[in-house]
Amino acid sequence: MKRFTIGGLALLLVLSFVACDQAATSQDARDTVIIAVTKTSEVQSYRATVTTTDYADGESSSSSAESEVAAPDRYIVKSTIGADWAELIKIGEEKYVRDAENPQWKSCPTGTCSVFHVPIETTLLPFRFLVDIQVLPEDDIDGINCSRYRGRVDVASLVNELKSKTGDMTPPLETPPLEHMLQWEIDADIWIDSDDYIRRLKTELRFPYTDANTGNERWAVRLADGRFSDFNEAVFIEAPEIE
Repeated sequence: MKRFTIGGLALLLVLSFVACDQAATSQDARDTVIIAVTKTSEVQSYRATVTTTDYADGESSSSSAESEVAAPDRYIVKSTIGADWAELIKIGEEKYVRDAENPQWKSCPTGTCSVFHVPIETTLLPFRFLVDIQVLPEDDIDGINCSRYRGRVDVASLVNELKSKTGDMTPPLETPPLEHMLQWEIDADIWIDSDDYIRRLKTELRFPYTDANTGNERWAVRLADGRFSDFNEAVFIEAPEIE
């Protein structure tokens, strides 16, 4: 009995140390992610590629986007869906567009462009609220050694943040009203380099929608895989020639 008691006490102490170590590791991981989200959100120039696949009604569709950003008001974005594509250049207050049907550049008045650019700080905002973070084995992204983390977004906290910024308005993305976002589920893998920049971001978004034919609620899935590079490096973008 005495040996059992001592052994049980020792086991409890070991488990306590393990629990404390796991809690510290989780907090360290969260701190690392927050630092990386903040630093990457503040870059002035960068390049990014994102591929997206949507699954709904037993079907799937894929798209991709490439961005080169020289400054917050100077960038070029190209979006592709199958054989269709569209491209946008913004330089200061001027915007220019072209697409598969109309491949010649033309001026695009604000609010009429068929292509839009999502700033990197908007893309990364949800991951300020990443929780239940796991530390995964290190990985190379484009030849750069990165730490890898996996977690889920605390959507309720994200919605509260958006409400504080927008007054319960729909954010400038393809999203429903904010209260509908509370049903969303978002998981993410994040790769962070030794300079605290996010090099890769993979997400899985699950959200309900109403079937237009039956009126029943169903679930859709959106998978996205983004890669980021050339942080604060020179990116040259010139206005196109317009015929």
